Amino acid sequence: MTMMRVLVLSSAGKDSTLSLDWAMHKGWEVVAIVTVLAQPGSWMFQHPCVRVAKMHAEALGVRWVSVETLDVKGDLAELEHVLSREVELAKNSGHSIGGLVSGAIASDYQKVRIDRIGARLGIPTFTPLWHHEPESHLKAVCNAGFDTRIVHTSADGLDADWIGVRIDSESMLRLREVALSHQFRIDGEGGEFETTVLDAPWMKMAIALKGTFLSTSTVSTFDCTSATWSDDAKLDGHL
Repeated sequence: MTMMRVLVLSSAGKDSTLSLDWAMHKGWEVVAIVTVLAQPGSWMFQHPCVRVAKMHAEALGVRWVSVETLDVKGDLAELEHVLSREVELAKNSGHSIGGLVSGAIASDYQKVRIDRIGARLGIPTFTPLWHHEPESHLKAVCNAGFDTRIVHTSADGLDADWIGVRIDSESMLRLREVALSHQFRIDGEGGEFETTVLDAPWMKMAIALKGTFLSTSTVSTFDCTSATWSDDAKLDGHL
């Protein structure tokens, strides 16, 4: 039987990395990790720390395909162009792409657009986390053995002190209280926070990030300038 060969759309955040993990547990061959290098303010794609996905690809021994963007309006068109090239190259080599995996959870805006790209390219799309219950989803992230860190916040109750916090059972309790108090989803699906995965069971070493902590009255973020393999996962930065 021919093994299913897929492309995985990943920002290195918790959702796309869990979807990547799902594809591997199904025994599928991950041909490449595709990352949109989105501009700040994109409605579709994460911006902070997405180049960490290159190290995920390195850890798995697969190709990393980056999608350069010039503005928030053109990111989907650029993604489709790159995916079209990947599908065509695979077809010409005699090893067709069988699908596109993404980490969409609740955003119809995101899922519909990814589904349309897949339809135009003639490949099915897979969203294994679609409509996962928010708290159960965070527990699944923890149970997967990831070291997941918050790298961006943009909600009342989530100040700069949350940058670098690891998503675990203890921080989930704190996050639940804040989410209930300020009425947002505990999984951050509404854009309240974004994450990056610095360690996983399929990595031989963890990832250490260096950069700058940026904070305003409404937004806090970690501006990553470099990522290296390390014995311990960490964010090393300064104000």
